Amino acid sequence: MANKSIPRIEGILQFYTPALGADYNAYRNHVYRVYHLTLLLNTEEPTPEEQAALAIAAAFHDLGIWSNHTMDYLQPSTDLAKAYLSENHSDILTPLVHDLIVTHHKISSYQGANQSLIEAFRKADLMDLSFGTIRHGLPRSRYIHLREEFPFLNFQKTVFKKIMRYAIGHLNRPFPMLKR
Repeated sequence: MANKSIPRIEGILQFYTPALGADYNAYRNHVYRVYHLTLLLNTEEPTPEEQAALAIAAAFHDLGIWSNHTMDYLQPSTDLAKAYLSENHSDILTPLVHDLIVTHHKISSYQGANQSLIEAFRKADLMDLSFGTIRHGLPRSRYIHLREEFPFLNFQKTVFKKIMRYAIGHLNRPFPMLKR
């Protein structure tokens, strides 16, 4: 059974309830699915610091969509996470949280420091946005179990609508969140 209430995630998301509005529960469930999928996909046992960084990055990774009302949200999401880390005297986690957030839509595999965790996070987000059709070797039953514990609540539909609205209005750069 997946942990349904991680205090660090809950605290961050509750603070941003006004920005998330009606999408709060859908985003919360996405955050928890990505967090747990990352742990399942990670090829190395994360340290307590890595688990803390993962929880923070999971909570903030898409938050800029709502806080800044944009699909060019990686920098706003990273800025929110950095401010949180500074306010909570957790600056030591800033490089890892930054890398988790800015690379989570990287098209190619991530290579570098903390590769296992960052690559697992990237894959977990893609798995969730694809409704589990892209599973990176994870058994379908594991994803279905997480989906039952943390229902979609139209998260993907909401995000895809926002993406399409943005793309139509920004034809020269329709998908700014995608990175090479």
